[in-house]
Amino acid sequence: MTHLEEQRRDWEELAGFDPMWAVVSAPDRRFGRWDTEGFFATGEREVATLLGRARELGVPAQERDALEFGCGLGRVTRALATRYGRATGVDISTRMLDQARLLNADVAGLDFVHNDAADLSVLGDRRFDLIYSRHVLQHLPTPQLVRLYVQDMVRRVRPAGLVLLHVPLQIPMRYRLLIVRRAYRFLRRLGLPADFLYRRLRLHPVSMLAVPEHKLRAWIESAGGRVLAIDAKQGQVRSANVYITRDS
Repeated sequence: MTHLEEQRRDWEELAGFDPMWAVVSAPDRRFGRWDTEGFFATGEREVATLLGRARELGVPAQERDALEFGCGLGRVTRALATRYGRATGVDISTRMLDQARLLNADVAGLDFVHNDAADLSVLGDRRFDLIYSRHVLQHLPTPQLVRLYVQDMVRRVRPAGLVLLHVPLQIPMRYRLLIVRRAYRFLRRLGLPADFLYRRLRLHPVSMLAVPEHKLRAWIESAGGRVLAIDAKQGQVRSANVYITRDS
């Protein structure tokens, strides 16, 4: 089984037993404690804050087409659709996308697209004014996949557009060891049900990785992008919102 096949299986299972918590993993909302209104409100607040920062940086020049990479249930795609002419969400999990379509059926200008390839070729030659991805890249199984997706996103943004990424730059060793994920996968191979592992043993298959800032900058620049700002948050996990544009 390839890394992406494993990734898809993991997120199909997460979509089955606690999809909202899988997207926004607040400890007090685990085990189905998110309500739909509160869940989507977090996307609206997030988009308002981060696009406010983007306006300070002068991007994007236009607001026609937006793409969210790793859209899950459409929490952010929904908020983007109220600001852009069209918003497209891409995700590896068909179960997430099926629920996203139901939950967002009342919102115009939304598309949801399944993608389980190591690039965004499923979108054809489409380009976007905004490409948005937060709390997604850190869950990919390898840094090589992160590089491929980041570079494809940079190539797909229009000149004077914006790629807005969230990436952990440094994480503690305990996250890198992936003990919870390893235990989950081992017990799944023994045949234990995913729901039992999640609800009774409090295990899950979510992984986490970091990309050092110098590597991230090199990937972006080699794809023709230019970093406008890296707004880092200090803590045990040093993460950053990264604002990227293209000049041509």
